[in-house]
Amino acid sequence: MRSVLHTIGEPQTVSYVRKYLLVADRSNYEFELPKGIKKEHFELEETYIYTAVTDSNRLCKLGKNDSFTYSHEMRYDIAGDKIQRKRQITGREYIELIEKKDNRKNSIKKLRQCFLCDR
Repeated sequence: MRSVLHTIGEPQTVSYVRKYLLVADRSNYEFELPKGIKKEHFELEETYIYTAVTDSNRLCKLGKNDSFTYSHEMRYDIAGDKIQRKRQITGREYIELIEKKDNRKNSIKKLRQCFLCDR
């Protein structure tokens, strides 16, 4: 990928993310981690809000320990092109937009785990 970006003159990323699929017993997601690896849990809640214009319009609430960040994501289909617009919003904006919740759709609550290496 870097060589393609270099060839067409586009900026190249200087960092990367490695993701691993960890297999665990479904009844118990706790497992021993190697020394130097730290685990953090995050709550993610996605709520769809009503709109007559976009294909998808949702709010995301991400955080832990009563400290959250909020974002608003909209997806459009304009002349066959799929456009996605995502922006950070304030807690006040989140409260205003959550009142437009689409009651036909359930909110989705997820628990995310992040593993950090002490290097």
